[in-house]
Amino acid sequence: MTYTTDETPATQRSLEEWQTPAYDPEKARQLLREAGYPQGFNMVLNTFPLAGAPWLGKMAEAVADYWGKVGMRTELRVKGLTFIGPALETVTLK
Repeated sequence: MTYTTDETPATQRSLEEWQTPAYDPEKARQLLREAGYPQGFNMVLNTFPLAGAPWLGKMAEAVADYWGKVGMRTELRVKGLTFIGPALETVTLK
């Protein structure tokens, strides 16, 4: 996989060194079991249209499909950009 960036040389070097793990659904299911989710769980993936990234919706669908195959039942919600601000205001870090 090739990554490109307009960032600094250090960022470019770290991207070149990045190793993308192989898709391994069984390993993902094992990790979910170890984390206490043997039956998986439900989640929501919010996505939104973004100028210059017409592929974003299809990418979200692919991610949701991969997650679903390992037990992370994903509801895909297509939102307008106005949801981002209020959504971030309600995030609580633990």
